[in-house]
Amino acid sequence: MRSFVPSVFIALFLLASGVGLIFAATSAEAITFEPVKTESVKVTGKIVDRYFFVEFNTLSFIDPVAAQYFISAFENQQIPYDGKHEPVASDKMTCSTSHCSYALEAPISEVPYIVGIGSSDSINTISATLSFVPGKSDGVPFNPSVSVAEIGINSVIVAYQMPLGYRPSDSKAWVGIWVGEASSTIPPMGKADVDSVQSDGTQGINGIKIQTDATYTVGFMSGPNSKDIVAIATIKTASY
Repeated sequence: MRSFVPSVFIALFLLASGVGLIFAATSAEAITFEPVKTESVKVTGKIVDRYFFVEFNTLSFIDPVAAQYFISAFENQQIPYDGKHEPVASDKMTCSTSHCSYALEAPISEVPYIVGIGSSDSINTISATLSFVPGKSDGVPFNPSVSVAEIGINSVIVAYQMPLGYRPSDSKAWVGIWVGEASSTIPPMGKADVDSVQSDGTQGINGIKIQTDATYTVGFMSGPNSKDIVAIATIKTASY
């Protein structure tokens, strides 16, 4: 799909010189691209007796132990990112592969619960959640996402979606773009802090150089560390 930035027409009246009316037209065209793949932290699970049984995936190149992943359960309908409510149960992940299963024991009763998966031992990084309502054992998952909204020769607009109540600027969230694949160890070619308190929105990255017929990956970091990366989207720009 091709998109365009509207042309800007500047009318110059050079009456003194007698030249008359001159129109100077400039236009900037966004680069056409095709989505290649997406990946994110994902979670599923259910309540069995006094346990939250959870299965989750980090990104394929993330070690949950090295990234200090944890699981927390709250007696609430959304994650209390403000830190005013303590979890009813919480534990660090001991699984070092990108796909893990975990049984979190908690004093479960007939009230709403929400289970969150985060990194860097910080509640503010929680990106994937399971919501439980009284009388139902299966959790309703929310998984984070990121995508490229638009890309040009010197910038990219990244769209993101995180759980309700998440505040990117408070969590020191940021977005990055890599040539080829994303990485938690190789710095991106460009990055920007997410200067919003909305759980979903867009953030631009400027000062980069985008080539045609090339592959790029954008990523969303739910916290300040590179290992807090929770969602990626890979695209390929068109050749001209």
